[in-house]
Amino acid sequence: MFAALLVVGGALLASGAKYPGLTTAISILGALGLTSASLYARAKAGLTSLLGNLKLAVDQQRVRQAANILPSPTLSRTRD
Repeated sequence: MFAALLVVGGALLASGAKYPGLTTAISILGALGLTSASLYARAKAGLTSLLGNLKLAVDQQRVRQAANILPSPTLSRTRD
C-alpha cells in the first residue's frame, strides 16, 4: 500500500510543471524534513520487514506440514 503511494508521489513529482501548487507543497514538506528519499527509505524498510515476516510464516508452515507427515507404514511380516 505504502509502495503504491510512493509510486503515485513520484509520478506527481515528475509532473510538477503541470501542478504548480504541488511543487509548493512538496517544497514545504521538504523544508520540514519529509523528503522523497526519507519516504523511499521508510517504504523500503517496511517492505523488507513485510517480506521477512512472510518468509518466516512460510517457513513455519512448511515445518508444520513436515511435522504432520506420517512415515509410510512398513509391511508387517506375519506367519499364517
